[in-house]
Amino acid sequence: MSDSFKHEPFDELCDLIAALREGCITPEQQSRLEELVRHDEEACRVYVHYMHLCANLRWRMMHESPPPSSDSHAPAGKSPVLGFLGECFNQGAAFLWNSNVFTLLVAIGLPMAMFALVFVLVHETPPSPVAVIARSRDCAGRLDGQPATFYPGSNLFAQQTLAIDKGLVEIQFADGASAVLEAPATFEILGGNAGSLTRGRLAAVVPPEARGFAVETPSAKVVDLGTEFGVWVDDDGRVETHVFGGQVEVTVPVSTDSPGPAARLGKGEAVQIAAADVAGESPKIVRIPAAAKQFTRSVALPEPTILFAHHGSADPTTEGWT
Repeated sequence: MSDSFKHEPFDELCDLIAALREGCITPEQQSRLEELVRHDEEACRVYVHYMHLCANLRWRMMHESPPPSSDSHAPAGKSPVLGFLGECFNQGAAFLWNSNVFTLLVAIGLPMAMFALVFVLVHETPPSPVAVIARSRDCAGRLDGQPATFYPGSNLFAQQTLAIDKGLVEIQFADGASAVLEAPATFEILGGNAGSLTRGRLAAVVPPEARGFAVETPSAKVVDLGTEFGVWVDDDGRVETHVFGGQVEVTVPVSTDSPGPAARLGKGEAVQIAAADVAGESPKIVRIPAAAKQFTRSVALPEPTILFAHHGSADPTTEGWT
């Protein structure tokens, strides 16, 4: 660089180039810049070098920096993916709320929704029976409060309650146990291997595969240990358990967390669960003589009756009968 261009002309050249780059150069400054570049080789070299440097920096900024957001009010750091999804949502909502489109969707979607609802209701899996009426004789009563005759083969489901007003009913449970109810009796099916007797007499036969069959009563729980037994609940809530064969365990619950007194009975033994003499005490288990004969242990069907037709003979013992 020449000595004549080291001080004031160089400073002047830099000011003129800066004004040109910022777009605020005046016509007089433009003429002065052209004069310096045209008549001074060193000034021309500085001008070309400076403009090349500016162009290079601008090119890098354009290709390496992310493009500015079109939304000047968008918060800093907003995800472009979320912005795209939001724009799609807004456009989709505007499309759906169009009156014609909305009416068409309702006309198509409402019948489809009703069809789906009916399909679910119709194909809902029904509950499975846990017991069945095996036999009945001269029986009448109510099932869940509705009059019923308890025909053999009728399915029974959990939480159903049988109220036997007269006759006998034999129930076969899914796990293999069977129980004969003698009227008057009220019995609730609790599951495939359990029931609740709140009134009347019940005689149960429990095969080995149904061990654990349980009968709950208002004041005690009787659990089979492989046996045949009877349970009676009188109108005052007093409970008796009689064992015909095998063993049972009788438990008097005090609370949900405490089982209370218990007794294990064998063949020919019986207990009575009496109310406590003092308020607040748990019921007592009292040994009593066994009385198996007071229970009906099977439902015997009546023998078929054969009717003969008489054809008018004066002596039916000699003729006229077929």
